[in-house]
Amino acid sequence: MLDRREREVLLTRFDDRLSRLSMDGRALEAAMADVSPTFDLQRFVDSYVGFDERALNQARSVERNFEVLHNFYVEMVRFGEVLDGRLDRTASLNAPRDVDSAQRAGRLSKPIADMLLRWHQVRSTLQHDYPDIVAVRIHEAIVELDAQRGSLKRAFEDWRSTL
Repeated sequence: MLDRREREVLLTRFDDRLSRLSMDGRALEAAMADVSPTFDLQRFVDSYVGFDERALNQARSVERNFEVLHNFYVEMVRFGEVLDGRLDRTASLNAPRDVDSAQRAGRLSKPIADMLLRWHQVRSTLQHDYPDIVAVRIHEAIVELDAQRGSLKRAFEDWRSTL
């Protein structure tokens, strides 16, 4: 059970992440446009695996912005799970467990939960697969994240409104 101060801290953290989604989403869009105006898959892969330092830096900027947004979503799930009382505040961060719990409790729709879990898997493969395979997976996840930012923000705003 959370005391009043712990609850306020978690609500503040949840609100902080929620308030940054728009700005960090725009940062992702800008990074995507730096790779190419339409964020073309082949241009992204070429940037990611090629030998042009500027292009590699642009691809890594997209990757980092994706990671930041993904981390915000996962952190908000965790904060929400703790605030809802389904997760002890001392529990280790475990995105699959937390997202699954939030989905089963009706806090996240199945499509949003599945999307967050796919992105978590993409992040996990960054260190384990060949760069060209990673680039394709990241590109797919980023395109999906960019298209779903509005629905994700609304889902977390709805959750926050009940905490």
